[in-house]
Amino acid sequence: MDFEGEGEENDDDSVAIFEFNVTVNKNGNLLKFACNAGDNIHIRNIDYYPVGSPDPSNLAFDNIYHGPEFDELEPDLQETFHTYLQDKGIGKDMAEFICMYSDMKEQKEYVKWLQNVRRSMS
Repeated sequence: MDFEGEGEENDDDSVAIFEFNVTVNKNGNLLKFACNAGDNIHIRNIDYYPVGSPDPSNLAFDNIYHGPEFDELEPDLQETFHTYLQDKGIGKDMAEFICMYSDMKEQKEYVKWLQNVRRSMS
């Protein structure tokens, strides 16, 4: 599984939302889960890429059906996908870790920025 992500603030100021992707590779077939981490894991979309699919930078990539929005799926199917991710260790604990790690990383970047600004002003 691969993870990639970025953070953004939620509109209601109570919980920061961090976007990330989980990619599961099984025999060259890829399932890419576009997720949010906040108080729990929330799946936004699931893409399926069979072996030999075009690279996302390739124009042919736009012709691939990427599936419906996750919230348009039947509730039982949504639960099945959540259970699948939980079985792979992607659940509430992971959401909490992503949020804590992202906050820590942002704080370190802020301190580094302050140090660089201070050096440039002295």
